[in-house]
Amino acid sequence: MDVSIGIPREEYERRRNAFELSAWVNEKFRALETSDDFERQYFERIGENIKPFIEEAIPVSRLGLHLSTPGRDVFVRCFSDNRPYDAEIEMDHGKQRRFRVEVTTTDEPPASTIRRQALSRNGIVSLTGTMRREGRSVSHEPRMIDVAEETERQVQLALSRLKRKVESGRYDSSTAILVYLTDCWVWPLHDLRATLMRQADQYLTTAEPDIRAVYFCYMQNYCVDGMSAQRPRQF
Repeated sequence: MDVSIGIPREEYERRRNAFELSAWVNEKFRALETSDDFERQYFERIGENIKPFIEEAIPVSRLGLHLSTPGRDVFVRCFSDNRPYDAEIEMDHGKQRRFRVEVTTTDEPPASTIRRQALSRNGIVSLTGTMRREGRSVSHEPRMIDVAEETERQVQLALSRLKRKVESGRYDSSTAILVYLTDCWVWPLHDLRATLMRQADQYLTTAEPDIRAVYFCYMQNYCVDGMSAQRPRQF
């Protein structure tokens, strides 16, 4: 019997207040977590709208909370179709503003996909090293790494995802780019966050892309950093 759960499109794409969206994400995550098929669904992204829920709706919900302030209503709508953006945010703070959000992750397929499959099927996997698929089995060779080097690698990986979206030419000042750092285990995060924000600011100053803003969400603790891509820069 298939015990997988899913999220119907109508439910997934409902417009919600940022706090309502966060509560809904928590509710769905708890339902997923307590299901008999959690490991397979979560790590292998199986089920209707499970993949966009994990990789897009969760970081978008954190962005909605990040933008919420006293006196400002923030509404969010996530999308699961093939449009060129993943969510839309409305902010009402005297003057109503609306913008689109395109989410990109720092996953590195096929290694990240194989690593999640190994975790799903074996219950344990190394965070570093080489991953190989051998038939339906997955083998991995852990290796020691330098934390400073890994921090720099994560920074450059996040920046490369940002640049890929910007340089695609598909986005303009109506769209913000949200980079979700999904495979980042470096702790504490403050050095990585500071370096990433500094280098992102340098990139935006040099490239002057025609996008609205850039945000970074970190899967490790779900905090959000961001800045306007328009001048003067607003953090």
